[in-house]
Amino acid sequence: MPTVLAMLTTLGSPLQSGDQVVEPIAHPDIEWSTITPMLVLAGTALVLMTITAVVRTKPFAGFYAGVTSVAGLVAIGTAWPLWDRIQDADRGPSTALAGAIGVDGFSVFLTVVIAISVIISALLADGYLRRENLDGPEFYVLLLLSASGGVLMASANDLVVLFLGLEILSLAVYVLAAMHLRRITSQEAGIKYFILGSFASAFLLYGIALTYGATGTTNLVEILDFLSATVLFDNGLLMAGMAMLLVGLAFKVGAAPFHTWTPDVYEGAPTPVVAYMAGGVKAAGFAGLLRVFYLGFSTYRVDWQPAIYALAVLTLLVGSLLALVQTDIKRMLA
Repeated sequence: MPTVLAMLTTLGSPLQSGDQVVEPIAHPDIEWSTITPMLVLAGTALVLMTITAVVRTKPFAGFYAGVTSVAGLVAIGTAWPLWDRIQDADRGPSTALAGAIGVDGFSVFLTVVIAISVIISALLADGYLRRENLDGPEFYVLLLLSASGGVLMASANDLVVLFLGLEILSLAVYVLAAMHLRRITSQEAGIKYFILGSFASAFLLYGIALTYGATGTTNLVEILDFLSATVLFDNGLLMAGMAMLLVGLAFKVGAAPFHTWTPDVYEGAPTPVVAYMAGGVKAAGFAGLLRVFYLGFSTYRVDWQPAIYALAVLTLLVGSLLALVQTDIKRMLA
């Protein structure tokens, strides 16, 4: 029987199995620099949780907000080298992590926007949470984790990665919306957002499955290459997949008629959470929408552009008319 040490030493070389040679598993190279902003946001959340669990004394006022703001600034700073890399004529936009992550001007810009929304939300939350006797690391940890999911959405080059980013973003916001335990409206906002968000995620996941069935891949670049080189005479599966993807992402951006959750959720959620939802969550939702349709389905723009036009016009019309009769500033924003 081979020892454990002998087995470990064979991992870097082909394995002998009788007369067959079994090649080692090829792992993709990980370019850590391409996901540094996301790692900064998620890592700071873990550090805050660890500090809270280890240190018994309560930190000074504004500590959590300060650390979160610094994390947002560091995320912006780590995005700057990526921008310089994109502007380099020899390198330009590229992919990383086996094509799952896209490094381009769009992803870097949205990363900066999401980081700025984190900084503003943290500064708004500092005084609010102390006035409401809710001061603690929970809000800031969830905010940072949600933002890391938004950055992942903005950089996603694969539908499965996009879905993972969306779930990381959404699950944290569900809890943020319901974090004010002494207000029943906050609990109501959280449960409504969770239930309707689950339906939207189901539509999105079903759309990913149908798109995979039609194209044989979930990578957006490979989908574009396949649709550019192949004429689908029976494209009903692809059309259904695009429609479900549009429904799931339209929910996240609050486009009519998928906006009905926003008034109640915005009204009941704590005000700093609403600020983040109106900024960072919306930016991440539009990032996913643009990446999926402009990158993956650009060859079929004739089919999906009319639906986008209709959603845009309907959203402008419904939002403008219903905002006139609102008496609550947060409902008007929704």
